[in-house]
Amino acid sequence: MKRIKRKAQVEIIGIAIVLVVIIIGALFLFGLNTQSQKSQPVSISEETRINKLGSNFLNAMLKTTTDCEEHSVEELFKDCFAEKLIQCGNMDSCDKLKTIIKANFLKIFDDIEEYYSLSVSLNDEEQRDFTLTSPKKLKCKKTYTYSNIIYTFNLDEIKLKLILCAE
Repeated sequence: MKRIKRKAQVEIIGIAIVLVVIIIGALFLFGLNTQSQKSQPVSISEETRINKLGSNFLNAMLKTTTDCEEHSVEELFKDCFAEKLIQCGNMDSCDKLKTIIKANFLKIFDDIEEYYSLSVSLNDEEQRDFTLTSPKKLKCKKTYTYSNIIYTFNLDEIKLKLILCAE
């Protein structure tokens, strides 16, 4: 009888050891699996990337403070198409805007391989002085358009429109 008890105890210990080895192996494999998942970069879709780029650019550009008496780009737009009271050194608000828009726009969009078009319109009539278009000619699979109404006053509406293209 003592011998049977002892044999049962040895079998239970053997099963416990096998279970511990299986658990350690499973934890090791799980750890390796999560390590390899962490090292892979998270990819975002092209559409999400372009959407964020377009909307963030317009919003950030309008809120940017300029070196023209600390006026924002949005304030310069309003002045350029309305009163023309703001002077920035030897430039008026319209000339300063053209300089700022071109510099900011080219800084961001010429570094990336995107087709772009930025236009400003007053009462849906495009203002050619403010139009910027990419020198790159791509065949667009899809275009994304972003518009911001900057200012509405006495039936006048200033609208900023950005078009981005995905290859």
